[in-house]
Amino acid sequence: NTYVDGAFKDGILDNAEKQAIKQQLKTLSAEKADIDNEYATVINDSDLTGTPKTNLTNAYNNYVSKYNSLVTSINNILNATLVTPTLRNSYDTAYTNHNNALATLKQRHMEAINAIAETKKQSSITTSKTYTDAQLSLTADAIRGTVSQLREDFDNLEIGGENLIKNSEFVTTAEWYFASGTSVDTSRKCFDSNSLKIS
Repeated sequence: NTYVDGAFKDGILDNAEKQAIKQQLKTLSAEKADIDNEYATVINDSDLTGTPKTNLTNAYNNYVSKYNSLVTSINNILNATLVTPTLRNSYDTAYTNHNNALATLKQRHMEAINAIAETKKQSSITTSKTYTDAQLSLTADAIRGTVSQLREDFDNLEIGGENLIKNSEFVTTAEWYFASGTSVDTSRKCFDSNSLKIS
């Protein structure tokens, strides 16, 4: 912009001024290439949807339009024999519009990145909750299975079956470890079994 302003002072561009302006065009083109790459990366992210995506697309298209207008304006100045007030006004307008469009694009770009981050965050939370719910469901099923098995075991428990303790029918105390001082009392029965008498 400095070199273009310098040309407006006398309406004539010397070779040094032309070369400087051409270099600025290259810088402007390189900047756009970077912006194009950033835009492509963000706009193609599957997590960018809805209003943020629409706003970014519109801002990018507007920026490209204003960029092209600025480049055209600069080239018109470079190709002119005399830089007229009309060319200057056209350039001033194109320069301002380009900068405003670029500022809006940067804002929409940041909004899109934030929207993508939020979507990924919510997706992560949902995935984590789904996994947790699945694990809780498996645990609950396991608990229900265990309880069911215990209930079946209790239902099948036989009460009052065969007594498996050796010599516990109290017929004799001959093989008892503490047989001394004890005897079988056949006069007192319990469930038709003899009782043990301790003397």
